[in-house]
Amino acid sequence: MEQNKTKGIYTYSMEYAIYLGLFLIVKMLVSSLDKESVFVSTLLMLFLMVVPVVGYILTKRFRDVSGYSSFSQLFLFSVLMYFFASLLSGIFDYVYYQYLNPQFFQDQLSDVNKLLGEMVNAGMITDEEFAAQLEAEKPSSPIEVVYQGIWGMIMMGAIYSLFLALILRKKKTTVSNN
Repeated sequence: MEQNKTKGIYTYSMEYAIYLGLFLIVKMLVSSLDKESVFVSTLLMLFLMVVPVVGYILTKRFRDVSGYSSFSQLFLFSVLMYFFASLLSGIFDYVYYQYLNPQFFQDQLSDVNKLLGEMVNAGMITDEEFAAQLEAEKPSSPIEVVYQGIWGMIMMGAIYSLFLALILRKKKTTVSNN
C-alpha cells in the first residue's frame, strides 16, 4: 500500500489522541464517582481493560489510512498517541482537581485515616505504626498527581505500543520469479 504523504505521523498521532484523550477523560470522570457502588467499580474496571483495545483500534485505523506499516512507524505513532492523549487528559485532570473538586485530596486522606483507624481497632497494625503513617502522609498537590498520571500513561502506552506494533505490522512480501 502506498503511503499517504499529505500527513505525517505526528499529525495523525495528534488527531487520534483526541479520541483516546476523550476516552481517558470519561474514565477519569467515572473514577471520581461513588467508589462504594458495585456498578461504578465494575464500570471503572471495564474502562481500564478497554484502554488497550481503544489503542489497538486507533493504531489499526492509522495503519490502514496512512499506509505506514513498519514496526518502527507503528510504535512511534502509538507512543505519540498515548503521549498526546495523556496531555489532554492531564489538562482536564488538573482543572478537575484544582477547580471543580478541590476537596478531592482531603477526602482521600480522611478515608485513608479512617481505614487506618479501623485497622488499629482490629489489631492489624499497632498504634506506633498508625502514628508513623499519619506522620508520613501529606496531601498531594493537583499538579503532582497530573504529572504522575501523564508519566504513568506514557509508560503504559509505550508497553502497549510494543505489542500493538508487533501485532499490526505488515511484513514485506517478496515476489519470487519461478
